[in-house]
Amino acid sequence: MRFWLVYCLAWLPYAVSYVAVFVQQGSSLRSAIPDALTNVVSAAVIGVAVLAVCRRLSWSFYKRAWFVPLHVLLAIVYAGLWVTAVSFVFSVQTSIERAQLTVRFLQSYALQWEFFAGLMIYATLASLAYVVQISVNLREEERRARETELRAARAEALQTRAELTALRAKLNPHFLFNTLHTLMALLRNDRSEAEIAIERFSSMLRYVLRSPGESHDRNTTQTTFADEWEFVENYLALEQLRLGDRLRVETAIHPDAFDALLPPLSLQPLVENAIKHAVAPRALGGRIFITASLDDENLIVSVRDDGCGATQNALSDSNGLGLKLIEKTLSTQYDGRAQFAIETSPQAGFTVRLTIPQEVAPFVVVG
Repeated sequence: MRFWLVYCLAWLPYAVSYVAVFVQQGSSLRSAIPDALTNVVSAAVIGVAVLAVCRRLSWSFYKRAWFVPLHVLLAIVYAGLWVTAVSFVFSVQTSIERAQLTVRFLQSYALQWEFFAGLMIYATLASLAYVVQISVNLREEERRARETELRAARAEALQTRAELTALRAKLNPHFLFNTLHTLMALLRNDRSEAEIAIERFSSMLRYVLRSPGESHDRNTTQTTFADEWEFVENYLALEQLRLGDRLRVETAIHPDAFDALLPPLSLQPLVENAIKHAVAPRALGGRIFITASLDDENLIVSVRDDGCGATQNALSDSNGLGLKLIEKTLSTQYDGRAQFAIETSPQAGFTVRLTIPQEVAPFVVVG
């Protein structure tokens, strides 16, 4: 209904121009209006067929060799039909007025002008029809592109979440076995220390196994640095039982950082990586430096060790899942606004620095 209303209103300026032409040629307003309506209404009625033809011969065919010649032929047909329709209406009107059959066919200048105007009207209608088609097609392509991008983003987010869930579902098997052996030894030698260690171990398991599905919102993607740090402290305490004085940890954590938000298991894999490569393999052990601070917009976390470091080629060829997953999680969750940086070189230690945006975001905190 809306289309037909717009279509009819679009012909009004053309009808007014006809009235003006007829009045200028000497016709009275009373006769000019019916004559103008005869011309315009017949053009509009036949124009509906033009729109239908353009819908069938959609713009997608514009590269076909016959597309333009066919429309030229159709324009001629439209102009001829319009001239015939106007002549027929005038003939009927005159026959009624004179009470006898009278044929009035446009001639001379009127015929030439009407035929040329018909060609122009066809070109205008076809152009408008194809402009609308192209606009609709572009909007549809944009919608499909947005949906494709959205599906891709969702798929990447789901993949990252699945990988994060897989990481949550397991601790490093070596860490588990080593911790269990340590606990068994403590149970035999120091039961009070063993109870403390078991409590730390159970606290770690609760944190790791605490999945989004167990919270109030399945879209949980963040936790506080305080919770993450408690998990890391328990991890370091258990590793300290195994490594003893070989593991030396220095920290510099600003109090404001504890309220900051970050994805779960963002810090512990960095510490685990440092212990695995810079402390455990060395007879004298090593030192780990952990810092965290909060500026106006970001939480900045750094884990550095004094190990042997690595070359860039060795770093690229590494199969470690933890660091790569953290980098991917930050990139997906913060839409490229978070930073994951590694600084290392042979005999110069290994440093990982996270810069995590802290602006308000639609995330639910693990709790």
